[in-house]
Amino acid sequence: MTTPEFRARLEQHITDLGDALGAALTDAAEATGFALSAHAALDSCLDHDDDAARQALDGLSAEQLRAVEDAAVALSLHASRLRHTTRAPDPE
Repeated sequence: MTTPEFRARLEQHITDLGDALGAALTDAAEATGFALSAHAALDSCLDHDDDAARQALDGLSAEQLRAVEDAAVALSLHASRLRHTTRAPDPE
């Protein structure tokens, strides 16, 4: 392989790597934004602040909202199971 051919291939690999890295960073940023929104909504729910919970979820996609719903159901089930399997009675 001649030097110009090698350089062209190297430049293409660098460009491809940059594109892949850029896409990965974008995906990571979106995932972080989703996680922060879901966390803020949960915190708001725990504080009994429905308006803040709604605001935290505003702007999420339908797919992300479904994921939050699924996680909320799973969290509810886990909490209920733990509450019902603890030895000490709940001081309610």
